[in-house]
Amino acid sequence: MLNKIIEAIKSNVCTLTEWTKEPHITLGVSWLLLAIGYFLSSITLFIIALTLGGYGVYLISKG
Repeated sequence: MLNKIIEAIKSNVCTLTEWTKEPHITLGVSWLLLAIGYFLSSITLFIIALTLGGYGVYLISKG
């Protein structure tokens, strides 16, 4: 039972790492965080959104 749970967690982590290599998903999350940060007036979310946006642009220019 525990082994099945560990395998499921590993599978989900692999899926998440594949998603972070896709620039369109990264830029989409960045825009979402930017919108949420705007409505909540959160500087932290703005910084995270700008960082993700920069990473997405880096992925697009790299590949």
